[in-house]
Formats: sequence, C-alpha cells, structure tokens
Amino acid sequence: MSTNSEQLPPWLLPLLQTAKPAPATLIIGNPAVGADILALALAEEIAQTKNATNHPDILVARPQPPKKNKKGPDDDIPAATEVPAGTDEKTLKIRVTHAREIGGFCALMPMMLQFRVVVVLSAEKMNPNAANALLKILEEPGETKRFILRARSAQLLPPTIVSRCQTLSVPAPSPAEAEEWLREKGEKAKAETLAYCGGNILRAREAAENESAREAILKELNAGKKMNVHSAALACAKTGEWLECLQKWASDGARASSGIVPRYFPKCENELRAQNAPPEKWLNLHATLVKHRRWIDHPLQNDLRIREALCACKNVFAD
Repeated sequence: MSTNSEQLPPWLLPLLQTAKPAPATLIIGNPAVGADILALALAEEIAQTKNATNHPDILVARPQPPKKNKKGPDDDIPAATEVPAGTDEKTLKIRVTHAREIGGFCALMPMMLQFRVVVVLSAEKMNPNAANALLKILEEPGETKRFILRARSAQLLPPTIVSRCQTLSVPAPSPAEAEEWLREKGEKAKAETLAYCGGNILRAREAAENESAREAILKELNAGKKMNVHSAALACAKTGEWLECLQKWASDGARASSGIVPRYFPKCENELRAQNAPPEKWLNLHATLVKHRRWIDHPLQNDLRIREALCACKNVFAD
C-alpha cells in the first residue's frame, strides 16, 4: 500500500482492506472512534498518495461556522478550511456555496492523480440546498471522480444520496482494543479516562494529560459535606476542563442516586450513593453547572467562578 494504513487503529484496518472501488462511498460512524481517520485513509488509498489533506487533487470539505459580518450569499468560509478548536458545533453547516465549491473542484480534470477525490466530513450537517446540489453531482460523477462521505448515521442523510453510495459502518473498539492502541501510541490513558471521555478514544489521548488533576478534584468532590473547597479549587485551577469534570460528576450522581451505574466515573459509584442525595438535587446541580458554561472562557475572576461552582456542588449534600 502507498497509504499510511499501517497507522490505522486495528478496528479500522479491515474496513480499508475490504472496501471495494466505487464512485461514492458513505462511511457511517462517529469521529470519536476514528471514522474521519478512515475517510482520509480511504482517500489516500484511492488516490495512491500519503497526503490527503494537502493535495491539489483531493478536497476535504468540512462544515463551517457562519462568517461574521456576512455581506452576501457567496461570502461563506471555504469548505476546506480547518475549523478552529472550541467552535460551537451547533453553528457548523455545509451550505450550498460549499456544494458549489465541490462542483467547481469536480469540473476540473485531475492534475497529478488518476482521480479527483472529494471527502465530505460530517455530511449530516448539509442543509437541504447543499444536499440537493451534491446529489446532482453524485448523479453523474464521471470516471475521474471519487466521493467519500462520512456521517454519523445514514438516517441523517437524504435517501437519494445514500442510495448512490456503497456503505461502510465503523465499529466502536472494545475497551481492551482502545487501551492497547493507546499503549502502542505511547499514551498513558487508563480505562477510567476512556470512560470519562464517553468512549471517545481520540479525545482520551488528550484527556490522559489531565488524569492526576481529575483524580484530585474527584477526591474532594466525593468527600461530600467534608469537601475542602479551597483544596478542590486548587485542583480545578490546574486543568481547563474542571467544569466538564464537575458536570460529568453531577450527571453520574443523578444516575447513581437513581440506581444506575455511573457513566463517566464508574469507580465512584459507591461514594456517590453513600452521599444519599436525592436525584432532583443532582439534576438541579447539573443545570446550575450548565449555566456556568456560558462564561467559562471569561478571563476575569476565574478563581471566584471555580469556588462558586464548587460551593454549588457541596450544597448537594446540605440537609
């Protein structure tokens, strides 16, 4: 192979090896388990290149946020632009101007390769006009064009688009597979980190760096009425994901108090149930912490906001 397929996680490699050549391929799966990685690897396999993201004959289209101070319908951010980290997912869309951009790309003959390859990530975020425009392109793709669409579910796409694609479904790895792959990559993520990330193996690689800070926060939170807010605040100040940690802890508290196994901190099940806080208190806490998200990025008085959130957590155990 001329691609970097040997770098693929083991649960994705069989899909790449068994994929049949087709004018259009639909990859169904969550990017959390590597569906986007598979889409790019398949593009490299089709084009016989090792650089899918920076090649004149490969277009990688992504949903984009609306452009600020937009002056006209043709003023959208280009589909191939990298989306900045932290962008609100709800604002991301593939618009008709992006579909026209794809059409313009496909109107040209390949410059260096046998095919021009279009990869559309998060294709479920196409608005109706964009979907109709892309459908027209897929109806007559031409012999020198190949399309790869990646979506979370086939049900989120128009049936007319799905019917024109061969479909590959990306499986989620088992916890053992995920841990083994992380170890091979030199990561130190534990099973607890995978649980905290909701099984998102790619996120777990980043979250592994904050394991010690999360453990320190949990130690204080699980102390219940005896929580030392000062110590907990110091632990929270060491990680930018402190509010996410508190929100997931509150969510698990509601689950544990209802007799359900915690999702994010399964090893804290006994501590959460021992607090004897009713589910409604946990749910109210979670709603309060969600409101804190509105000003999480505000640069001023961060310590006061951390302490306010922690006091709300401690109040769950108040009589």
